[in-house]
Formats: sequence, C-alpha cells, structure tokens
Amino acid sequence: MDTEYDYLFKIVLIGDAGVGKTSIVRRYTDGIFTSAGIPTIGVDFCIKTLQIGGTAVKVRIHMSQCILVCCRISSFLSKPVLCVLLVKTFSSPVEFSTLIIH
Repeated sequence: MDTEYDYLFKIVLIGDAGVGKTSIVRRYTDGIFTSAGIPTIGVDFCIKTLQIGGTAVKVRIHMSQCILVCCRISSFLSKPVLCVLLVKTFSSPVEFSTLIIH
C-alpha cells in the first residue's frame, strides 16, 4: 500500500449493528459488495488512496456502532474529521429510537 499522500480526509460512519456500514465502505474501497458481513466489534476503518490531477488523496473511513459513539467519539473528534455519516435502516419504526445520540 502506498503511504505517500498529499491530503488526508477522515470520515466517520456511525449506525446500528447490521445496517451495512462495512458493506458500504468495502464497496467504495475494494469495489466488492457483500450483504452477509461479519459484525464489526468496536471501531474499524478502511483506507483508499486516489490520484486526482496528480495529487494523492488518502480517504480514511472509520465505522462504529451508535452505542459505542458516546465512548469513542471524543477520540475521533480530537483529530480533524471531514464528516460524520449516520447509516440507518428504516424498516421498522423502532429503529428511529436510536437516532438520538447522547
């Protein structure tokens, strides 16, 4: 893997277990989509390096369950993060109850 880059962009995906955070990220980083993923324990991340007009851009995407965000979001936010994306499934009204992050 190439460790040289001109820019680093950090993105955080948070969401309930089983909503497909890892599947979405693996599709972007590896070009492979699988709906039968292995649950992420704790926090995981993937990296993709792009060449844009001769500039190397590294995108680092962290994934975490909503329930773990309260404990670990401070470690994400202590360093610059480009954006935080919330991944949800709305197949059941009960799912809306976990949208609130304390």
